[in-house]
Amino acid sequence: MTSIIEVEGLTKHYRGVTAVDDATFALQGPAIHGLLGRNGAGKTTLMQLISGQEFASSGTIRVFGESPVENPDVLGRMCFIKESQVYPDGFKAPHVLRAASWFFPHWNDELAQQLVEDFRLPVKRQVKKMSRGQRSALGAIVAIASRAELTLLDEPYAGLDAVARHLFYDRLLADYAEHPRTIVPPPPPPRHRHRLRPHRHQRAGRRPARLGHDAGRPGGGRGEVRPGSRGHRPVPPRRARDRHPSGPDRPGQGHGSEGGPRDQPRLAAATHRAPHRRLHGTGARIMTAVATAPAPGRSGTPSRIVNAARIHAANPWGTLILPWIIYAAIFALTLAIWGLITMNAGGRQNLDADAFLYNGGGTWVLFYMMVVAVQAMNQTFKFALGLCVTRREYYLGSALYFLFLSAIYTTGITLLGIVERATDGWGLQGSFFVPFWMQEASLAERWLAWFGLFTAFFFLGAAVATVYVRWGSNGMIAFFATLSMLALAAVFVIVRFDLGPEVSGWFGARSLVQLVGLGLVASAVAGLVGFLLMRRATPRA
Repeated sequence: MTSIIEVEGLTKHYRGVTAVDDATFALQGPAIHGLLGRNGAGKTTLMQLISGQEFASSGTIRVFGESPVENPDVLGRMCFIKESQVYPDGFKAPHVLRAASWFFPHWNDELAQQLVEDFRLPVKRQVKKMSRGQRSALGAIVAIASRAELTLLDEPYAGLDAVARHLFYDRLLADYAEHPRTIVPPPPPPRHRHRLRPHRHQRAGRRPARLGHDAGRPGGGRGEVRPGSRGHRPVPPRRARDRHPSGPDRPGQGHGSEGGPRDQPRLAAATHRAPHRRLHGTGARIMTAVATAPAPGRSGTPSRIVNAARIHAANPWGTLILPWIIYAAIFALTLAIWGLITMNAGGRQNLDADAFLYNGGGTWVLFYMMVVAVQAMNQTFKFALGLCVTRREYYLGSALYFLFLSAIYTTGITLLGIVERATDGWGLQGSFFVPFWMQEASLAERWLAWFGLFTAFFFLGAAVATVYVRWGSNGMIAFFATLSMLALAAVFVIVRFDLGPEVSGWFGARSLVQLVGLGLVASAVAGLVGFLLMRRATPRA
């Protein structure tokens, strides 16, 4: 038995509401620890604090001997599944399972696929279109197949029907018996509590622990320590009998017997009789079932930053496929307009040479890329935290993915620009992929200019997205209000002091490479601002 979680004086406030109040406890493992408490007792908040998703107002948390906040060495050994787990739009079950496999070193894909079949999960349906029970089953699959050294479950049975609940606890305990680890689930409903009761196994005269007592009753449940009672004297529990359907309670057929078909590794337990600290005024408490086998060793993982970037690419529709479809539609519409103008003029020779030189269709995609960045980060941030990814890993992975997208779109548009030049502007002397301000630039300069522009708009979108995930809609309103005021102030100064010629002359004197350099500086500033804001973002926003 080793110390897994150590909490001392932990308190969390939310604008005058105390969700966790001076909690102190320690959990050892490998074991199953039942977290008991009424709705609003602070169970979810406690799990979010342990997993580093929320920041404590005061107190200390140690997981595997270290602080979990922004600690990849700790979070890489942990799995936290919330009842309200958020999944990106367009994700299906295979996308979720594939992403989860990148972050859990003990992930078992064969087990995950078997659980998908057991729960009859629709793999071709988007997660957002699944029923509540199907989404709960998907979270349960990730929790069991992760085989993380520490697994936190927040209402894993919410939405599951009776058959699925039965299946969930059977699969959880069966895999726990073969691969012991530390699991912290809330108590199941009364009709399913026997699935988490330990089988008959005694240690040094101790009685077996019983999980799932009703902590919501005044005074607590049986076998609990009442923190408000004199001397913290525990109420003795009833004797627990082995009512698990896998075996009768008869001598010679329990878990202490040897030989026979029932001689398999099972859940063993012993009680911990220590004062259980309240998490909140309603009295959430901890009870424990202890495994006898050693915890599995940790295996190595690839770069978590690269894996964080892969989250965005798990479903490439919104970032790699849809923008090209929209861009192609705009290009086709532009060609159609050029063709109609040419036909009405009686031929291209009757139009000015630069008739189709000035248009904004080719650069429209830049503004859409800012929207893509906002959507990508807004949809994947909570999902990434649910996979116990640190904010630093997530932001750097997102930045890496945006650089990758910038290179992809830059290369594609540059190649189309070569075709445009070779076909004399698609036979109409038009300029769509080579804007008028790039006409005299070399091929390398055009590639560099497009890359700088894409990078700037992506990172500007990332900065806007971090404002949203940090402060929500109110933060967005304040951000754009401030940005508008600064823009108006700049226009006022230019007009008031007649600085228009100087400003336009300064930019006109700069070469394309110099302007690209200014764009990259702007990208770096936006990226730094986004990174600093992301460091304190929480899923609550």
